[in-house]
Amino acid sequence: IGKVHVQIPDLLVFDEILMVDGEAQGPTQEMLKFIDQSPVNAMIDGFSKGMNASGNGKLNLNLKIPLRRLDDITVAGSYLFQNNKVMLGEGMPVLDQVNGALQFTGSTVAIPNISAQFFGGPAAIKASTQQDVIQINANGKATAAGLGKAFPHPMLQRLQGSANWNGSITLRKKLANAVFTSNLKGLSSSLPLPFNKAEGESVMLRLERKASVLEQDMVSFN
Repeated sequence: IGKVHVQIPDLLVFDEILMVDGEAQGPTQEMLKFIDQSPVNAMIDGFSKGMNASGNGKLNLNLKIPLRRLDDITVAGSYLFQNNKVMLGEGMPVLDQVNGALQFTGSTVAIPNISAQFFGGPAAIKASTQQDVIQINANGKATAAGLGKAFPHPMLQRLQGSANWNGSITLRKKLANAVFTSNLKGLSSSLPLPFNKAEGESVMLRLERKASVLEQDMVSFN
């Protein structure tokens, strides 16, 4: 950490507070290790464990240290992703060209807005923690080529074009409830009936995963 500013605002009070502000530039992978080794990890129930990243970013860190109460140290800061690649986990799609800030305290994590390339098109991601729940909201545009790369299934080779999508993921106690929707307008399919579709046609797609002791996947077309 460089450019560090350290001060004790008031030496005349019995409960002296040491304030430390600093910043650092370095690998995003080290930031993920920081989260894993901090109290934030318990707050998000190990959500970042298994994630990997390549690229660098900028860390801003603020510490408030009561010199007579070292158990009450508080931490706050932010991490700015700078054109990173983030691997969410085994079998999960990769986020490319990730830019934006992740904000944190000793018990919370928030993403006001992060941009990325996802499923071959642009995406915007927001997230926040409330008690033991992580809420992630995202939207973007998926391309047929991007879907085929993320999920190499022969059926996806019969798709052309691109379509907008919206997603919502609620994480609690390592269980995830996820909903993704799209009207598929702009995406064409040469699959046999009833899965063929013209590019300008709207067909509502809803993918839902409910996490419980037994995971349930539901797909609906309207």
